[in-house]
Amino acid sequence: MRNLPDTKDFSNHRLKLEENKYFSAPLKQSKYDLNETDKNYKKSYEEQKELVLKYENLDLPKDVVNTTTLLYELFDKDFLRSLGNDSNSKVLNRFTGYSKKYKSLTISILDENEYVMSIAIRKAFDKDGNSIKFKTYGLKNYVASKIKDSIIFLGVGTAEYVLFKLLDVSFINLQSDSMYRHIPKALIEKVKDKNIVILKENDESFEKLIPKLKELFNQSNIYVIDFEKILNKELNHGYDFRDFCNDIKNVAVVEPVSYTHLTLPT
Repeated sequence: MRNLPDTKDFSNHRLKLEENKYFSAPLKQSKYDLNETDKNYKKSYEEQKELVLKYENLDLPKDVVNTTTLLYELFDKDFLRSLGNDSNSKVLNRFTGYSKKYKSLTISILDENEYVMSIAIRKAFDKDGNSIKFKTYGLKNYVASKIKDSIIFLGVGTAEYVLFKLLDVSFINLQSDSMYRHIPKALIEKVKDKNIVILKENDESFEKLIPKLKELFNQSNIYVIDFEKILNKELNHGYDFRDFCNDIKNVAVVEPVSYTHLTLPT
């Protein structure tokens, strides 16, 4: 019995683990060649566009999908047009693709070196035929970011990643609520004393996420954008930043709304 570990030592060890519970281990390499997969999805996207043009106003065969229609289901066409053709085409061509298997748009998330870290298929299905939204390959715990000024928008979701790129803002993007634990220490340090604007989603999961983010970024200035307060109406469960952009439809309105509802420190 003398050789059993002291329970006090175990308790102290557990406390140390709790202190570091938010920080992930180094990201592991994906077993998929995501860069090659990304190229294939982009190639498929272009092939579908060419086929649609070929058939013009004729009824499309079942194996031909209008990818523009799929894109407008994700992002409102008036919102995209308000960004300007050159801006949105460059971004969309870089981050979106098409899966022939699922007949669905794909979104690729890249790191700072333009290496594909994860790819999400917007609408997929499992082996039993059940629908899956944003089926992800690669590193779902990868936290994408771009810090270029003092106001940083924090949002959750794959579509939000593309929106941040379209709007060309500083951002931190989580692929899902639970991935907050994988926000790197280096990133937390990088945004110290800067202003983080949390784009709140209208659900209980995100409500629980907010205090955890405030704890993580306790050396930054935190502001929460509540879209119900901005729009002054009750919103559907799950309403998020993508819904807001699609409702507003004009980028000239979206960006000022994000800033003018803040009272930033001088």
